[in-house]
Amino acid sequence: MNYVNTNRVDDLLEKQKRNNKNTVRVYRVQIYSGNRNGSKQAQERFSEIYPNLKAQTSYEQPYFKTKVDAFRTRLNAEKTLKKYKKHFKDAFIFEEYISIDKL
Repeated sequence: MNYVNTNRVDDLLEKQKRNNKNTVRVYRVQIYSGNRNGSKQAQERFSEIYPNLKAQTSYEQPYFKTKVDAFRTRLNAEKTLKKYKKHFKDAFIFEEYISIDKL
C-alpha cells in the first residue's frame, strides 16, 4: 500500500501556480463573506460609496465573498483597508493569485 503525502502535493500545486506566468500574486481586500443577498448588498453599497471602483463577488462553498482592489504590495493594501473599514467593519486583506487578464 502506498500513501501520498497530501501536504507535499498541495505544496507542489502551490509552487506550480506561482510559476505559472499567467498569474500574479496580489493582495486584495474582502469586504463581505456570507449569504448571496448580503454579498449583493455589500457590492451595491461599495458601488455607491466608490463609484469608480469595481467590486467582485465569488462563491466558495458555502460563502459568497465580495472582494475589491488588487495591490502588488501589502503596504498599499493596508493603506486602502483603513479607508474601507470606515464603511465595512469586517474588511480584511488576503493574498490571492489572479490571472493577469483580470488586472
